[in-house]
Amino acid sequence: MAAVCYPLASPPGTIRLWIGVHPATAAPPVTDWRLDGAAVAPANVTALRDMRAVRTGPLAATTAARVWSGVYEIAGVAPGTVPRVAVTVGGEVLEQRVRALPDHLALGGEPLTVLLVSCFHYTTGGGPYRRLLPEIARGAHPPDLTIFMGDQVYLDLPTVADFEDDAEWLAVKFERDYVRNWFSGAFSAGLGVAPMAMLPDDHEYWNNYPHPSPFIQNSWAQTGRDRWEAAARACYEGFQHGSGDLLGSPLELDIAPLSFLMLDSRTDRDRDMSRLLRPEVSTQLADWADRVARDSRFVAAVVVTGQSLLEDEVSAVTGSIADYALANYKKPYQALLRALGTLAVAGKQVLLLTGDVHWGRVTTVQDRQRVPETTVFHELISSPASLVETIGADQVATAIGVVKGWFGADDPWPRHGDAVAPPPHLPHADQRFRTGPWRAHRGNQCAVLRMARRGTGVSVEYTFHPLVTSARSGAAPTTGRFDLGPVI
Repeated sequence: MAAVCYPLASPPGTIRLWIGVHPATAAPPVTDWRLDGAAVAPANVTALRDMRAVRTGPLAATTAARVWSGVYEIAGVAPGTVPRVAVTVGGEVLEQRVRALPDHLALGGEPLTVLLVSCFHYTTGGGPYRRLLPEIARGAHPPDLTIFMGDQVYLDLPTVADFEDDAEWLAVKFERDYVRNWFSGAFSAGLGVAPMAMLPDDHEYWNNYPHPSPFIQNSWAQTGRDRWEAAARACYEGFQHGSGDLLGSPLELDIAPLSFLMLDSRTDRDRDMSRLLRPEVSTQLADWADRVARDSRFVAAVVVTGQSLLEDEVSAVTGSIADYALANYKKPYQALLRALGTLAVAGKQVLLLTGDVHWGRVTTVQDRQRVPETTVFHELISSPASLVETIGADQVATAIGVVKGWFGADDPWPRHGDAVAPPPHLPHADQRFRTGPWRAHRGNQCAVLRMARRGTGVSVEYTFHPLVTSARSGAAPTTGRFDLGPVI
């Protein structure tokens, strides 16, 4: 039996931990909690449980050895400290230092360091990821927070595989995919770097979830979608969901003068494109925006989504084959923009963070209703950490890259596409928000933000780290900077 323990993002003053055990036929005891050597009694956010016990019916009917997981929270921790936490799981002592998030950024003090990761497929580029992320953790400025922005697993791959239309079979397959990433594979090298916030995108379910995919036969009928969804949700809840709230609930973190909102815009979508979020989550989004807009402690906000807001609607053909954009969900997308507009009207800039698209980009957005026209949003995309395989297209692209190399045109990323220019205006906003200068980043990558209190605002320095197998052209990190602060 192997036991692992990873820190999760939680409000300042607390430490939250995910504990996983595999394989086991019953939950082992979780005992003897210690914080810097002193005995503590954590709260059970979710006690150790079997993945499939989250659901009823065939997902719960098993006696096989499998994964058990739970989430535990220790309160009364001094913000910004790095205490040593120890716990005994089934007789095995797990011990590590865990960073407690700060409750504010001090003027002239240490920056908040945030690591951004999205889109990891275990068959491609895992070695560079396994090497680099521990190096970042051991560096001069180790991350305080890691945000995984979607597609931490690709449950719908391999494309050519025959997936049985059976809930039990799917649950076993999906859990095996998670075990590979959480317990032993290259992806696990990034799980203990810092407290983690995790959002799903479509591959936590299936490509273009919740819509049918032409490549996934199980998604063609409602009964098949229901069975797949039940198995995928159970595994997502067991491995990635870091709170006791309903799946799809957002996470709010206040680190003044910034307020973070991690928004799951995938789990509760519907097929008629009238809903991105549950009604109560939409209300929470609007309430959060109102609260941050009124509170003088905050000068800016950070909103994390699984897809970019700076993307036009896609056609029905593109959407059905690849993925629909947020803008295809017109009314709920407009509700998202209204919340962001509340912050813009209050003079507070917003940093939008996302992944999904398999390239990186940094973009500014101006509010044309302000005189003079003023930047109110910045968007940063970091994707992918490890580009998923595309049968046929990858082989062609690699062959072209080899031929280019014969003529001295070395391309370290022959399988990767170039970043797409943002639309000239945010969709469905009557051209109020105009996109400005942007910068592209290509290839396997992760990004690190260093967010420091400076004057009345926050300085954001970003670094895109290329995840390559060896030093060669295009492999050097690229950096940049922008400011978040009050808009007069």
